[in-house]
Amino acid sequence: MLEIILIFVFVIFLGVLLALTDDGKKFNGQKNIDLGINKRNTENIEGFSYTIRHITSQGLIAIDDNSEQIIIKKGVSGKILKYSYSDILSCEIIEDGVTTSVKSTKRILGGALIGGVLAGGAGLIVGGLSGQQLQEKEIKSLDLKIVFLDTSNPNFTLRFFDAYLDSNKLRRSIKLSDTTFQHVLNKSIENLKKWKDVIEIIIEKNDRKEVKTTEKNEKNLNLHEEILTLNKMKNEGIISQIEFEKLKAKIIE
Repeated sequence: MLEIILIFVFVIFLGVLLALTDDGKKFNGQKNIDLGINKRNTENIEGFSYTIRHITSQGLIAIDDNSEQIIIKKGVSGKILKYSYSDILSCEIIEDGVTTSVKSTKRILGGALIGGVLAGGAGLIVGGLSGQQLQEKEIKSLDLKIVFLDTSNPNFTLRFFDAYLDSNKLRRSIKLSDTTFQHVLNKSIENLKKWKDVIEIIIEKNDRKEVKTTEKNEKNLNLHEEILTLNKMKNEGIISQIEFEKLKAKIIE
């Protein structure tokens, strides 16, 4: 009788252990995605054909690199918002509620901290943690925050990792060394790094375009001023009409 009880207890224990392991393997952070947040949200938008997209139970983000547009949606009930690349002002990495990295356009604060570590300590995504420190660091949440040139909806934060939800409510925080859920955390880190890089590249491209536009405007302004000077010299009889035309053509070349 005792042997039967021991076998029964062992079978129950083994079943619980396998169930926990199976939850860790199968759950990928997308389990609770509502029908309101799905692939169709990025496929039926006029003038938008996504290049890459990321969809979670927390919302979605997608870009169209051809039309240089980005769409975002917060949660199930949020509206889909579409912006031009030029509307992006900055992006931040937020780990457990603390901003660890910021990349901003040169239009604001001189383009502060390109992928730099901020005063919250070293982080998982960007930082100076050693291999051992990374393995033992407990993470509750990972977010990407984007600030837009929009007074109605100035910022958007998308959660890439939530330890409680992404562990099927079994963990409040997860370490990289957690054998059951480390793959979920690693995948979230990979996705967040990818989108961080994408948004930072967009910001950098915007800055370069603005520099070229500024240089072109300055050049046109200088040309205009030089032509006005030549015209004044012509009117004052310092140079002839023929000389004016020759000098003007040389300036415009």
